Amino acid sequence: MSCSISVVYSFRDRPVERLLNSVKSIRSHQNCFNVEFIVVDYGSSEPFMSQLRNACELGKIKVVRTETQGFPWSRAIATNIGIRHVETDAFISTDIDMIFETDIISVVMNVLGKRKKVHCRPYWLPASGKYQDAKLGDFAQLGGMMAMKVEDFFELGGFHEDISFWGSEDSELELRAKDSGLETVWLPQSVKMYHVWHPVSHGFCDSRPIASI
Repeated sequence: MSCSISVVYSFRDRPVERLLNSVKSIRSHQNCFNVEFIVVDYGSSEPFMSQLRNACELGKIKVVRTETQGFPWSRAIATNIGIRHVETDAFISTDIDMIFETDIISVVMNVLGKRKKVHCRPYWLPASGKYQDAKLGDFAQLGGMMAMKVEDFFELGGFHEDISFWGSEDSELELRAKDSGLETVWLPQSVKMYHVWHPVSHGFCDSRPIASI
């Protein structure tokens, strides 16, 4: 059975359990779709590199490794690389800290079409991890999850690769999408995507001041 859609993650020097928990939450739902999982290892150091490789081999997750140690983290470049390795017509890009209570594959496949860009607001979990205390994010939080047709993504030019670190690449892509006439679709708040709490960290080679959330 050929894959119906691909899920793309980007990774560098993070606990591998976050990725595995996210993948597990997507796989836990029974549906008719066959899903390919891709993670871009954007220059992780040891032991994260080996842990990721071993875990993904067992979990049937495709790893795309880039030798970018010492370079600033770039979610834009890492995600572009991952989507270039997609062999399906459509993809979902999401964060390794996202847990899906809802069958996100079925929801996305039901609404995604040509010249559409689909997003989902995250529910932010507190440090306690209590789901009932999670707070719903706003419509500015484009980066939690995005689904598109691969052709539409690259017709837009993908994420701007001069943008380092993470965050503004989503807003910049949204501006270009609007200018080109793509429709941005937000999934209803009944679709539950939880962002797992963790200490604020900008990661390796990112010396920006840590802003409050």
